[in-house]
Amino acid sequence: MKQFYKEYRNRYEFKYILMLSACVCITYFVNPVDKVNNHLITMIDVLVSHRDRIQYIGWDTLFSNFWGEWFIFTMPILFTVLCVRVFAEELKSGTYRYVILRISEAKYFRRIIMEFIVTALLIILISVLIYALVSMIIFPMYPNIQIQSEDDLILNSLLYTCKTVPRVLATIVFVILLAYIFAVLTMDKYLAVIFPFLIEYMVDQKITNVFLYLALDIAMYWVAEYVMRRRAEKI
Repeated sequence: MKQFYKEYRNRYEFKYILMLSACVCITYFVNPVDKVNNHLITMIDVLVSHRDRIQYIGWDTLFSNFWGEWFIFTMPILFTVLCVRVFAEELKSGTYRYVILRISEAKYFRRIIMEFIVTALLIILISVLIYALVSMIIFPMYPNIQIQSEDDLILNSLLYTCKTVPRVLATIVFVILLAYIFAVLTMDKYLAVIFPFLIEYMVDQKITNVFLYLALDIAMYWVAEYVMRRRAEKI
């Protein structure tokens, strides 16, 4: 674990992770949080042109739908671009050959996948912390008791978490494996980001069941391992 942490710090600069986290956080602020004249308004709308609605925004609103459409839409780019850039350059330059000869292709495969996953989790964690901090500063931190009781708030929050988190994590893993596969096949950092973005957009329109996403994750894992094995055979 210490060795992984040391190598990770050498390969990825924290400032880029922080920048990507800030971009993800922006997607939270463009989700609908209120309705005015039968029109949904976002946090930005509330702050810019509907400041009188701030008093009605509470925890129940802020943390019930922040992983919305914009988050899912931008996820394939924001969660993979950093690792893809490093990994594709490593493949293109040929330095991966020396790493595979030293630690084996299986360990190299798992290490790269782990770097993708750790980066995605860091981005989620930091973006949520930024979102919570900014929300605490701007909005009143109490549930809108006119809408729901405390028990309903806790229940709805738990239901939202149980429903959303598995789907988000399964989607992230799917995108990561797609990015890995296209990075190995094309050795191009741009194509390895664009193709997963397009594929995820099409898949998201058809698949809403988390179990289907998990099945795709398993299939993509074996495909990713296969293409890496074929790449290693050329050494």
